[in-house]
Amino acid sequence: MPEFKEQIITLLQSEFPGRTIDGLICRPDEARIFCDKLRNVIGSSRLPDVIPLKSLLNIRKSKSCPTGLKGKGQRRVLATELRRIGCGLSPDGFRDVLVNAHVDMYKDQTVDTMLCHPTESKGLCDFVRRKTGQDVLTDEFILSTLMNVRKSQ
Repeated sequence: MPEFKEQIITLLQSEFPGRTIDGLICRPDEARIFCDKLRNVIGSSRLPDVIPLKSLLNIRKSKSCPTGLKGKGQRRVLATELRRIGCGLSPDGFRDVLVNAHVDMYKDQTVDTMLCHPTESKGLCDFVRRKTGQDVLTDEFILSTLMNVRKSQ
Protein backbone atom coordinates (compact mmCIF):
# COMPACT_ATOMS: atom_id res chain seq x y z
CA MET A 1 0.00 0.00 0.00
CA PRO A 2 2.92 2.39 -0.47
CA GLU A 3 1.05 3.95 -3.38
CA PHE A 4 -1.80 4.99 -1.07
CA LYS A 5 0.71 6.45 1.39
CA GLU A 6 2.35 8.43 -1.40
CA GLN A 7 -1.03 9.69 -2.60
CA ILE A 8 -2.03 11.03 0.80
CA ILE A 9 1.35 12.66 1.38
CA THR A 10 1.28 14.27 -2.08
CA LEU A 11 -2.29 15.50 -1.57
CA LEU A 12 -1.51 16.99 1.84
CA GLN A 13 1.57 18.78 0.53
CA SER A 14 -0.12 20.09 -2.62
CA GLU A 15 -3.56 21.05 -1.29
CA PHE A 16 -2.52 22.16 2.22
CA PRO A 17 1.02 23.55 1.75
CA GLY A 18 2.81 24.17 5.01
CA ARG A 19 0.20 22.25 7.01
CA THR A 20 1.55 19.56 9.30
CA ILE A 21 -0.26 16.28 9.86
CA ASP A 22 -1.26 17.37 13.38
CA GLY A 23 -2.38 20.72 11.98
CA LEU A 24 -4.74 18.97 9.58
CA ILE A 25 -6.03 16.40 12.06
CA CYS A 26 -6.78 19.14 14.62
CA ARG A 27 -8.95 21.03 12.13
CA PRO A 28 -11.95 18.73 11.53
CA ASP A 29 -13.39 20.86 8.72
CA GLU A 30 -10.09 20.74 6.82
CA ALA A 31 -9.70 17.03 7.58
CA ARG A 32 -13.09 16.40 5.95
CA ILE A 33 -12.09 18.44 2.89
CA PHE A 34 -8.82 16.50 2.68
CA CYS A 35 -10.69 13.18 2.79
CA ASP A 36 -13.17 14.35 0.16
CA LYS A 37 -10.32 15.39 -2.15
CA LEU A 38 -8.57 12.06 -1.58
CA ARG A 39 -11.75 10.16 -2.44
CA ASN A 40 -11.88 12.09 -5.73
CA VAL A 41 -8.20 11.41 -6.47
CA ILE A 42 -8.42 7.67 -5.90
CA GLY A 43 -11.95 7.31 -7.28
CA SER A 44 -13.46 5.75 -4.19
CA SER A 45 -16.49 7.58 -2.83
CA ARG A 46 -16.92 4.99 -0.08
CA LEU A 47 -13.52 5.37 1.60
CA PRO A 48 -14.22 6.26 5.25
CA ASP A 49 -12.41 9.30 6.70
CA VAL A 50 -10.75 7.19 9.35
CA ILE A 51 -8.54 5.32 6.86
CA PRO A 52 -6.59 8.25 5.36
CA LEU A 53 -6.52 10.15 8.67
CA LYS A 54 -5.23 7.14 10.62
CA SER A 55 -2.70 6.58 7.82
CA LEU A 56 -1.51 10.16 8.27
CA LEU A 57 -1.09 9.62 12.02
CA ASN A 58 0.92 6.46 11.31
CA ILE A 59 3.10 8.37 8.84
CA ARG A 60 3.69 11.05 11.47
CA LYS A 61 4.83 8.41 13.96
CA SER A 62 7.21 6.71 11.51
CA LYS A 63 10.89 7.51 11.24
CA SER A 64 10.44 8.04 7.51
CA CYS A 65 7.95 10.89 7.91
CA PRO A 66 8.73 13.50 5.25
CA THR A 67 10.28 16.74 6.43
CA GLY A 68 7.74 19.41 7.22
CA LEU A 69 4.82 17.08 7.96
CA LYS A 70 5.73 16.60 11.59
CA GLY A 71 4.98 19.62 13.72
CA LYS A 72 7.67 21.58 15.44
CA GLY A 73 5.50 24.61 15.88
CA GLN A 74 5.82 27.42 18.29
CA ARG A 75 5.54 26.45 21.90
CA ARG A 76 2.27 27.72 23.27
CA VAL A 77 1.88 28.78 26.89
CA LEU A 78 -1.61 27.56 27.75
CA ALA A 79 -2.08 29.95 30.69
CA THR A 80 -1.25 32.94 28.49
CA GLU A 81 -3.55 31.78 25.69
CA LEU A 82 -6.46 31.17 28.07
CA ARG A 83 -5.98 34.62 29.63
CA ARG A 84 -5.78 36.23 26.18
CA ILE A 85 -9.19 34.89 25.20
CA GLY A 86 -10.73 35.77 28.56
CA CYS A 87 -11.19 32.23 29.81
CA GLY A 88 -11.17 32.08 33.61
CA LEU A 89 -10.08 28.47 33.77
CA SER A 90 -6.59 27.53 34.87
CA PRO A 91 -4.55 25.41 32.46
CA ASP A 92 -5.18 22.34 34.62
CA GLY A 93 -8.89 23.15 34.79
CA PHE A 94 -9.05 23.51 31.01
CA ARG A 95 -7.20 20.24 30.50
CA ASP A 96 -9.63 18.55 32.92
CA VAL A 97 -12.60 19.83 30.87
CA LEU A 98 -11.02 18.40 27.71
CA VAL A 99 -10.20 15.02 29.21
CA ASN A 100 -13.60 14.71 30.88
CA ALA A 101 -15.40 15.68 27.67
CA HIS A 102 -13.43 13.07 25.74
CA VAL A 103 -14.09 10.36 28.32
CA ASP A 104 -17.78 11.26 28.64
CA MET A 105 -18.40 11.39 24.89
CA TYR A 106 -15.98 8.81 23.47
CA LYS A 107 -14.91 6.59 26.35
CA ASP A 108 -14.32 3.65 24.00
CA GLN A 109 -12.02 5.61 21.67
CA THR A 110 -8.47 6.78 22.17
CA VAL A 111 -7.76 10.44 21.43
CA ASP A 112 -6.04 9.43 18.17
CA THR A 113 -9.03 7.35 17.07
CA MET A 114 -11.46 10.16 17.87
CA LEU A 115 -9.28 12.60 15.90
CA CYS A 116 -9.59 10.34 12.85
CA HIS A 117 -13.37 10.89 12.86
CA PRO A 118 -13.87 14.59 12.02
CA THR A 119 -17.56 14.57 12.97
CA GLU A 120 -16.75 13.30 16.47
CA SER A 121 -13.83 15.73 16.79
CA LYS A 122 -16.07 18.63 15.83
CA GLY A 123 -18.73 17.44 18.30
CA LEU A 124 -16.19 17.36 21.11
CA CYS A 125 -15.04 20.89 20.25
CA ASP A 126 -18.60 22.19 20.21
CA PHE A 127 -19.23 20.57 23.59
CA VAL A 128 -16.07 22.12 25.09
CA ARG A 129 -17.06 25.57 23.79
CA ARG A 130 -20.50 25.23 25.41
CA LYS A 131 -19.06 23.81 28.65
CA THR A 132 -16.51 26.61 29.02
CA GLY A 133 -18.70 29.39 27.62
CA GLN A 134 -15.86 30.28 25.26
CA ASP A 135 -17.09 30.54 21.68
CA VAL A 136 -13.70 31.91 20.63
CA LEU A 137 -11.93 28.59 21.24
CA THR A 138 -10.91 27.18 17.88
CA ASP A 139 -11.10 23.50 17.01
CA GLU A 140 -7.34 23.52 16.53
CA PHE A 141 -6.74 25.02 19.99
CA ILE A 142 -8.99 22.48 21.70
CA LEU A 143 -7.77 19.42 19.82
CA SER A 144 -4.07 20.28 19.89
CA THR A 145 -4.32 20.84 23.65
CA LEU A 146 -6.03 17.47 24.00
CA MET A 147 -3.26 15.86 21.92
CA ASN A 148 -0.66 17.43 24.18
CA VAL A 149 -2.46 16.07 27.25
CA ARG A 150 -2.46 12.64 25.63
CA LYS A 151 1.26 12.85 24.89
CA SER A 152 2.09 13.79 28.47
CA GLN A 153 0.27 10.80 29.99
